[in-house]
Amino acid sequence: MFFIAPVFSQNNNIWFDHITTENGLNNANVLTIHKDRLGYIWFGTKEGLHRYDGSTMVVYNNVTTDSTSISNEIIWAIEQGLDNSLWIATENGLNRYDYKKDCFSSFYSDPKKPSSIKHNFVKDLVMVKDGFLWLATNEFLSKFDTKKKKVVKSIYIDNFNNTSEQNFIHKLIKSTKNGFWVLCDQGIAFFDLSKEKLIKYKIDNQYKGVKTPFYSLCEDKRGNIWAGSLKGLYVFNSLANKFEPAKIGRPKGLEYHNISAITEVGNEIWIGTGDGIYILNPITKNALSQLPVNVYIPGILN
Repeated sequence: MFFIAPVFSQNNNIWFDHITTENGLNNANVLTIHKDRLGYIWFGTKEGLHRYDGSTMVVYNNVTTDSTSISNEIIWAIEQGLDNSLWIATENGLNRYDYKKDCFSSFYSDPKKPSSIKHNFVKDLVMVKDGFLWLATNEFLSKFDTKKKKVVKSIYIDNFNNTSEQNFIHKLIKSTKNGFWVLCDQGIAFFDLSKEKLIKYKIDNQYKGVKTPFYSLCEDKRGNIWAGSLKGLYVFNSLANKFEPAKIGRPKGLEYHNISAITEVGNEIWIGTGDGIYILNPITKNALSQLPVNVYIPGILN
């Protein structure tokens, strides 16, 4: 796990501070990060929920004999509620963390209760302005009332390609518009909160006949929408109203096509892959440089 320290000119002097198992992380595989309103940084890993205050790490694990412990140790997403509580998505249930009591309430799927969550595997969640929490559980998108502690609406994400395959949701990403993006096994959709309607977008797939799951998306300040998949980088074509493979950089584009994260840093787009971080100039769309993975030099990307 690393954090960006002061960044200087064109990739030559980009340094990172690292937080590792030596600092108290149970597992270096960090799945999600959240900074709360008190200044704590929360890490969701494959071995528990971690709270970091800059010097001390507190770890929350599941204790089978304690119903107030977190329900599962694989943490996929964290969001803060309007009442300042934390909501945590795990592989076995939805959890609410109470700061005052320092304990958790867990919510599970129950086929006999329509108001329960659809599946116990909660892959992602997003808090919206009205205080409702939207959950991604397998192929369902559910609206959870955080005051009444129950699901009030569920939407089945059907197959985008008219086949019998399930269309699992991987990521929910807030939009600058009134809604959020839904990234699935078979493509990308936008959920309009005002209408509570899902709008599917066509993907111009460069790998014909091959499923292209999407895991990351970024709206930059210039209005571009970038999306990362297991099969490369895509960009939204507003005229054609579809996502197309981004033609950038070297003749073959990104050398490693498995894109796990995209974010805007200053005036650049940073693209995280298993082969390091690529930095894209969104204006020219062809100035692609790379920060390679380097495990030997302290302070450099690790």
